[in-house]
Amino acid sequence: MSAGTPNQNKSKKLNWATLMVMSTAYMAVVLNMQGIKALLPRIQQEFMITGFEAGLYSTFYFASATLIAIYSGRIVDSIGPKRGLIFGVGSVGILIILQAISPTYLLILFLAFFAGFGFSIVTPSASKGVLNIVPKEKRAFSLGVTQSGASIGGILGALILPPLAEVLGWRTALLFSAGFAILMSLFIVKFYKTDASNQGNGNDSQDSNQQNSSLKDDVFYLLKFKYLVWICVMGAVFGMGISSVATHLPLYLQQDIGFGSTLAGIGLAVFQAGGILAHLGWGWFSDSVLNGDRRTALVIVGILVAVLSLLVGGVVTPAAANISPVLVMLSAFLLGLTILGLPALYLSAIGEAVEDRYVGTATGIALTFVRVANVIFPPIFGLFADLSGDYGISWIFLGLIIMAISISFYWFTKESSSYQTSSSRTV
Repeated sequence: MSAGTPNQNKSKKLNWATLMVMSTAYMAVVLNMQGIKALLPRIQQEFMITGFEAGLYSTFYFASATLIAIYSGRIVDSIGPKRGLIFGVGSVGILIILQAISPTYLLILFLAFFAGFGFSIVTPSASKGVLNIVPKEKRAFSLGVTQSGASIGGILGALILPPLAEVLGWRTALLFSAGFAILMSLFIVKFYKTDASNQGNGNDSQDSNQQNSSLKDDVFYLLKFKYLVWICVMGAVFGMGISSVATHLPLYLQQDIGFGSTLAGIGLAVFQAGGILAHLGWGWFSDSVLNGDRRTALVIVGILVAVLSLLVGGVVTPAAANISPVLVMLSAFLLGLTILGLPALYLSAIGEAVEDRYVGTATGIALTFVRVANVIFPPIFGLFADLSGDYGISWIFLGLIIMAISISFYWFTKESSSYQTSSSRTV
C-alpha cells in the first residue's frame, strides 16, 4: 500500500478546532433524533400509538440510512467531509420542521424516512474528516472527541425539549431543535477549515486508484476478509443496543419505573452524559492502555453492555415499585458509559482493518450492518414490552443477543494474524 502521501499531512498534534466543529454536526443531528425520542411519550399520547408503533420511528429513520449506507462512503469521497456535514445537518433540520407540523403519525414516519438520508452522511463525513487529519495512534480518541457532540446533543434534547413541550407543546419543541440544526449547518459552512490536500474529493492518489474499480468489486474484495466481516457483525451490537435504548428508555422510565415525562427525559440525559465520558474514555483506553487493540476493547464493552442489560431486565425492572430513583439513574448512566463508547471503537477498527483507499467503502459496509440492526431491533424491543406488559423481557433479550455476538466475535477472530487487508490487490 502506498500511503505515504496522505499520512505526511497528518500532524502529530490534534487539530482541536476542526474536531470540535465536526462534533457540532453530531450535536445537531442527535439533538433532533434523540429529542424526538424524548418526546415520544407525548407523541404517543396524542396519536394513541403502541410501544411497537413508537419503535417504528427508529425503523423508518434508519431504513433510508440503511439503503444508502454502502454508498455513503463513496458519496463523501466525492463531495468531501465538509460538504457532507453541511448537507447532512441542514437536511435533518428541514425535515424535522416538517415533522413538527405533521397532522398524523404516519406522515411523521414518512418524513423520518427521508431524514435518515441526511443522517446517513454525517458519520462517514466525520470519519473521513478525522482520517484526513489524525494519525492512527490518536484516531479512536479523535473520533471520540467528534462523537462526544452526539452525547451533548442527546443531553440537550432530553433536558430541554420535554420541559419546553410541557409549556409550549411537542411541536414547538421540535421547531426549536430543527432551528438549532439549521444554525449548526451554517456554523460548519463558516468555521470548518479544510486543507486542499485533504478534502477527499479525488485529489490524492489513493482516491484516484479507487475510482479504477467498481463499488461492487471493492465490496466483494473486502468481504473476503474474516476479521473485517466479524467487526461488521459486531456493529450489530452497536446498532441494536444504542437504537433500542435511546428509543425506549424514556418510555421504559415512564411506564415501568413510574417517572413523569420530565424525569424520564432527565434519565435519557443521564444516559447521554455517560456517553460523553464513553466517547472520550474508551477511545483513550483503546489508544493508550491497549495500544490500539480495537478487538479487545470492543469485546470488553460488548460484554459490559450485555451484563448491564441483563441486570436492568432481571433486577431493576422486577423491583420497580421499590427501587430508588438514584439506582435507576445510575443504571442509565452506566448504560451510556458503556454502549455509547462503541461507535468510536467500531469506526476506528474498520478504518484500520483496510487500506486507506478502501476506507470509504469499508465504512459503508460497516454502517449497513449497524443500520440494519437500527431498523429491525427497536420495534422488536417494543413488541416484547407490549406482549409481556413491561420491558423486563426486552432488556434480557437484548443482553443475551449482545453477549452471544461479543463472545462469538472474540472466539472467531482470536487467530487473526493481521487486522489489515492485504495490499496486493491490483486496481
